[in-house]
Parts: sequence; C-alpha cells; structure tokens
Amino acid sequence: FQPACMSHSMEDKGLRIGLLFDLDGTLALTDHLHFEIFRDLLVKEGFAGGQPITKEFYQRNISGGSNDEILTRLFPGFTPQQRLEWAAFKEAYFREQTVGKLSPVPGLEAFMAAFPPQGLWARRATCLPAESPDRVRVEVVKVLVTNAPPANCTHMLHELGLTGTFQDQVVVDLVGCRGKPDPEPYQLAMTRSSLTPAHCVAFEDSCTGVRSAHRAGVGAVVGLCTTHTPIQLKEAGA
Repeated sequence: FQPACMSHSMEDKGLRIGLLFDLDGTLALTDHLHFEIFRDLLVKEGFAGGQPITKEFYQRNISGGSNDEILTRLFPGFTPQQRLEWAAFKEAYFREQTVGKLSPVPGLEAFMAAFPPQGLWARRATCLPAESPDRVRVEVVKVLVTNAPPANCTHMLHELGLTGTFQDQVVVDLVGCRGKPDPEPYQLAMTRSSLTPAHCVAFEDSCTGVRSAHRAGVGAVVGLCTTHTPIQLKEAGA
C-alpha cells in the first residue's frame, strides 16, 4: 500500500484511498460475547451431546462467518427456515444483552479522527515526478464490510457512536452477495466506491475476514489481534 506512489496523472487529480472496516472484533470487542451466546444456545439445542463448545472450536468453526454458513455447518439437517429463525433469535438476544455495554476498540476514535470527511494532504514522495506539487490532496473513503445481520449493524454503530461515519456499508444480507471468506464483499465494496484495490486497506480481526480481503486483492490487510493470534492472521493473509 503506497498511496503517495501514484502516476503523475493520478497525482494531478488527487488520490482516493479506501479504509475498509469489519465490524465485530474490529470496531468493538464483541467476539467473547458471541462466543458465550453461541456456547449457551448450542448447549440448549443439544449440540455435541449438550457439551459446551470450546473457544478453539468457536474460532475454527464460527468466528467471522455468516449465520447461514455457520448453521449449515453445525446443523446440516436444518431447513433454511429453521436456520433463519435460530439466527434471528440468537442475534436478538445479542442486541438485548449489549445495550449500553459496547465500547470502541481502544484507539479507534483517534484513528477515525485522523481521517476527516474533508480528506487530508499528504507530502510528495520521492517516487513522484520532480515537477509534482509538494503536497497531494487525499480523499479518504471509509466503508463498512461485514457479515453481521443488518439489525446488528444498526444497533452496534448506534451504541458505538459511529452512525454516519461510513460513506458506504456492504452488509452481506442487504446487498445479497456471498459472505466472507468469499472475496465478493470486499470486491463489491471497492467497486461501489470506485476504489483502486492497491489504494485500499482492510481492517479485520478474524481469519475468515482476512482471507476475504486478501482474495479480493485489497492492497493491505491489517489483522487486529482481538480474536486470533498474530500467527493465525498472518497465515490467513494479513
């Protein structure tokens, strides 16, 4: 990711960079809450003979996935309607339990403030032609890219004070694309905002999300170690 190292023609027009954010575990520390809710509900459902799932099982089979994908894997005998109803109950319970309890990931507020809506100016890099201006105007486009249910997105952004922060939101269930780890969510995010992949950075906490961004060709994928280890995220493509 080298935002200043652009062609002369691009420099004349300024530069647009994309900051692409996951939601759960990236903007707020919620993975432990989802783990506890899945663990308790799966026990009630009689999954694995009623034995509680482990955190390792959760990270391998649940973390970062869409509800339909997760439930298809865990309950292959479920009908689409059963998956829909189970997921709706689980997510409603999550929203109920997190009212007034969500807080941004440490450092998020300062990071967002560093990229104001009006954009910023970057100094000329040595890779630009000598006749280029000393400073280049940079437009920063922030996009939310998530497998989370639409109601959760609205709820979480409100609780975090981030409503209106993103120029676009690619919410898998709303746009009708395949969920992460498929690259389609990130490909769609860049296409809809007319962003060049090499000028984008994705922020992800799960291996599922990292794989999605990496496969989509995002210029840089930053792994936040809020859910997985640095080694796991690096192996996934961060």
